[in-house]
Amino acid sequence: MGWRWLINTEIYLKALNNKETHQAAAKELGRRLGVISNEKGISQKAISEATGISETTISRIFTGKFCAKSDYLVCLAAAVGVIVIYSDGG
Repeated sequence: MGWRWLINTEIYLKALNNKETHQAAAKELGRRLGVISNEKGISQKAISEATGISETTISRIFTGKFCAKSDYLVCLAAAVGVIVIYSDGG
């Protein structure tokens, strides 16, 4: 049975109207994806091959040095087997 991870992005969505908060939330989500990929033993090279995103960019996202757009985050989440749930808290 495979692992299944859920990331609730309520804070991320609430931050969309505030650029500074939005960037912080996107960086945090990227860092969380990096932690999960490490825990699951999925290399950045494998993620790069699956997504077409360069290893350098993946590294910057996973370390919080780059604020990725949502399409990158969703793509990376899929590559590490994570389901991103967008929730308004309701």
